[in-house]
Amino acid sequence: EYFFNEDIKYDTMIDPRDGTTYRTITYENQVWMAENINYTEKNDSLLRDYSTCNRNMKISCQHGRFYTDSIIHKVCPEGWHLPKEADVIKWIEMDSTEQRDYLPKLFSRITGISNATDEFGLSLLSMDYEDTQVWYTKEAGYFWLDSKKYISITDSTAKFMEPDNKGKKQFFPVRCIKD
Repeated sequence: EYFFNEDIKYDTMIDPRDGTTYRTITYENQVWMAENINYTEKNDSLLRDYSTCNRNMKISCQHGRFYTDSIIHKVCPEGWHLPKEADVIKWIEMDSTEQRDYLPKLFSRITGISNATDEFGLSLLSMDYEDTQVWYTKEAGYFWLDSKKYISITDSTAKFMEPDNKGKKQFFPVRCIKD
């Protein structure tokens, strides 16, 4: 609750697969999940083995799971999809002055992002992706895109990143957009 913008009225959606309720927000004429998805199935070895929660007991899975690129297309519920590069390209194509003004508006106020306001209600979280077992309030936020790239966002830059699959699983959160 504490990382959402209390000045915004969020809608909700219920994931029919497990009954989890997620807050949603309309951003740029699309309905986005305003939080990272937290979906797994005990009987699905791929979802179980290629996703993880934080080991930090204070955070645990309450802010969503982390997934590898090998299973991200299984995570969003029916009627929802991973963001496409086109959905977020505007963040990357802004000039540096625009980015410094705009990007902090995407982040929850509790993160390590300088001047975060969560003006749009997306409530993005910053984290350290190097150690996905611990959630930190660091200077960047990440989430997967449908292209199997991920986006890295700070208070002043945004860029598409390719996973570094040199024998190491990389885990990032997933945000979903309504079809």
